[in-house]
Amino acid sequence: MDFLNMLKGVLGQVKACPEAEAAAAMRNACAEFLTETRCMLGDDVIATDGTVPALADMLSQVVDVVEASIEGEDVHVTYYNDPALRDLGPTDWRLTFKEPSGELTLTPTPPAAVNLRLIRILSVGPEAIQVADWVWRSHSEALTHGCLARLLAMANKPWADGAAAVFHETKFREAITRVAASHSVNRKQVARRLRVKPA
Repeated sequence: MDFLNMLKGVLGQVKACPEAEAAAAMRNACAEFLTETRCMLGDDVIATDGTVPALADMLSQVVDVVEASIEGEDVHVTYYNDPALRDLGPTDWRLTFKEPSGELTLTPTPPAAVNLRLIRILSVGPEAIQVADWVWRSHSEALTHGCLARLLAMANKPWADGAAAVFHETKFREAITRVAASHSVNRKQVARRLRVKPA
């Protein structure tokens, strides 16, 4: 769904706001919503000899990697400079996720190409012009609140309205909390993952 096509409930409340500016606000609302709720998953199988190709660009971004495996064997997912790496042996598979670039490093280097399966949390990138249709179908009300909160909070704009911005931001945050909790309950918690963030 193009961001421009998601503005039906927005433009009437921000008179004189250019469509391009409203679409940018909708993109930013989508990015925040998807990042914080962690509700959009990507499931990919990549043939690799140790080098993991870039999985993010200006149109999409990887928020996190929640699970990885090689030919059915678990791969520990860790952060860059993660202290938990010390607990792994030299032959234990580990996939290091470096923030904020999303760079991935697989170690140890496999002796031959292997199939690496990744389950990732995704969001839209800074130059995206659309989001998956199901995101809009499922969360159009929340995203409209998020978009309006941004636009109405803009200083020195003819459509600015501080009180209305606070109202829409509150509704947006409530939706994020509700959806994030739902996906946290429904998504399998992988006990084997090493998730100690560096200080």
